[in-house]
Amino acid sequence: MLLLVAVFCSACGAASEVYTAFRESIPTVENTYTEITDLNRDMLEAIERGDADITFNIADTDEDALEHLGDMMSTFWGRPDTYTVNHTFEAIEDIVDGRATDVRNVTATFKHSNNYYAYRAITAGEAIPEDMPHAQAVADALPTVWREIEAGLPAGAGDYETALAVHDWLVANLTYDDGVGDLTDANGSYGALIDRRSMCRGYAETFCLLLKCYSDIDAYEIVGDARQDADGDWVGHAWNLVRIDGQWMQIDATFDDPEDNPDGVVLHFYFGQDDALMHANHRWEESFYPEAAGEGFYYFRREGLFAEDEDGFREIAERVLAEGDPTFFQVAVRAFTLDEENSQFLFDIGTEKKMLELYWSEQVYEDVHVLTIEPKYEDLAA
Repeated sequence: MLLLVAVFCSACGAASEVYTAFRESIPTVENTYTEITDLNRDMLEAIERGDADITFNIADTDEDALEHLGDMMSTFWGRPDTYTVNHTFEAIEDIVDGRATDVRNVTATFKHSNNYYAYRAITAGEAIPEDMPHAQAVADALPTVWREIEAGLPAGAGDYETALAVHDWLVANLTYDDGVGDLTDANGSYGALIDRRSMCRGYAETFCLLLKCYSDIDAYEIVGDARQDADGDWVGHAWNLVRIDGQWMQIDATFDDPEDNPDGVVLHFYFGQDDALMHANHRWEESFYPEAAGEGFYYFRREGLFAEDEDGFREIAERVLAEGDPTFFQVAVRAFTLDEENSQFLFDIGTEKKMLELYWSEQVYEDVHVLTIEPKYEDLAA
């Protein structure tokens, strides 16, 4: 019907435009998607640009699949909201090798996120729509949070110090709350910044938003799956990919936030990891994101907390304890497991307080053990 209207009304400018648009949408190998992942990647770019919609051809995709457009995408900038099938081209040859296939011409509209409007307000001074009050609340909260983070940065702070400060602020100030609802604003930058409670998406969105608004550091929110241990179930999860000192690195602030953490303990196992380590308990659509191909355990290497053997571990532990009386510290050491016997030297290190007890736990990846050590002291001045 669309084609017939254009033919019989060829003198009509509007109809001519319709015919031109229809002709350009006729499926070819060049203008037809055969993989949802490729479409999702392009939609992600369109949403970030601020586009209201995108029109595309896609082969071998039924109505049910269209309803799940964007499921694999990060929702940091927004998400597909509705779709309309403009036309179905039946049994088109030469799109998929070896057979004819139906191709749908579809228009997907987008709903932009609180992050998009808050980012545009802060970086470009754009007004936030009146029907986006949560976006306005996020934009209002961001400067205060950034001032707090910035106040703790050392003079001349670079990418590493800045990203670490944002990570540590999130872990110390947010409470993980799986009761907020997965697809709500409470599980996002709004919940993280306003309520200081959120699930993983709140940690990841806020990390990304702070870096994008107030630094030149490139960052992504990754959406994928994760599990707590090798035998656990995969569940939806969000974390970050950040370029630090010219190298892409994986960061998961949620996994670095201990459960029941009233003292604001900040862990760093998942700060500055490579893809290989993250694959142990994270999975994601790798084609969407740059590769994190570094050496891994960047935080520990950068902070002088990575040891190659037991002697190196002893040197690090002695140095850390000599600098004060930490209530906890972390050390990454290769091919070494702390036990009751080889931990005794820690009690003999001279500090202002006498160590009465020592607790530790470890996370292991291949031959690297990350030890979280918690000394308990007696105050000698008491």
